[in-house]
Amino acid sequence: MSELDEHVEITGPGTAPFVFTAPHDKAHHRLVDDVLQRKMSEPGTGSLARLLAADLNGLSAVNASDHGDANWDATHPLKDALLSDNRIGPGTYLLDLHGMLDKHGFDIAIGPGRFPERSESLIDPLATSLRDVGFSVLVDREGRFAARGEHRVTSWAQFHGADAVQIEISSTIRRLALDSARHRELQEAFAQPLRVLNL
Repeated sequence: MSELDEHVEITGPGTAPFVFTAPHDKAHHRLVDDVLQRKMSEPGTGSLARLLAADLNGLSAVNASDHGDANWDATHPLKDALLSDNRIGPGTYLLDLHGMLDKHGFDIAIGPGRFPERSESLIDPLATSLRDVGFSVLVDREGRFAARGEHRVTSWAQFHGADAVQIEISSTIRRLALDSARHRELQEAFAQPLRVLNL
């Protein structure tokens, strides 16, 4: 499956209950206190979403324009696309992929969202899998990467019944070549615990 409109690209087989979002893969605008702010892109998030969707027979939803911010706005074409055809809801799992700067001092942060009970199936298995292959991981339940905002993609997906987490990935890790052994380890570290959920 591949769908592309001017705002969002949906790809992947869609036969398994996994959704990988990259709302900041392109530079975009965010309206803050009536001021339109331009936000930088987070390179590498879209490509990882597509790779995971293909590997796990899920779906990826990648922002394709500078129209708003799906992780800030109450409504957005990316969210609308996922709500159509029951792509998100009870029995689905969503990983919302983002980029952070290296200055935070760890490779990956996992946030539980506004409804943490809807993240517990994912947090510990993902953190353990990533740590097992040498990535430094912060599980951030209350801080800046917790994704507790009402309109965060993670919280929005949880509200609609999905199990979901926000994943922040450092610049260094996002710059790994897609065909490198280390990037393949990253992909597999995300994929392995999800395969277990789909047995």
